[in-house]
Amino acid sequence: MENNVVLEDVRDDKRIFERRNFSSLLKFNAAERIKNGEGITRNISAGGTAFITKDKLKPREPVELWITTPEGRDPIHKTAQVAWVKENLLHSFETGVKFDSVGLMELSSIFKNLAR
Repeated sequence: MENNVVLEDVRDDKRIFERRNFSSLLKFNAAERIKNGEGITRNISAGGTAFITKDKLKPREPVELWITTPEGRDPIHKTAQVAWVKENLLHSFETGVKFDSVGLMELSSIFKNLAR
């Protein structure tokens, strides 16, 4: 019996910044939606974030994000583009977005808390 497990090829990962596990409330507004959506972040880097949502977004769709910070200050506001979308078994969508601009300063409060 042969195992047909497909392993992810790390050479296909074009990320420049290290991803860190991070769970937080995220709200978003996509250009083609009438109402805002929300989700829970899975991980984050200075270049983007991945989150789970009930709303299906489209690759290359522009979005505005508001990411809740650990210390409860004003949410971090970023603009981004949807990079990928995968439906999971719970009929939710895992979504990855690439920030329009690198977020080292804006996201510093998140990274500082993740380092603890």
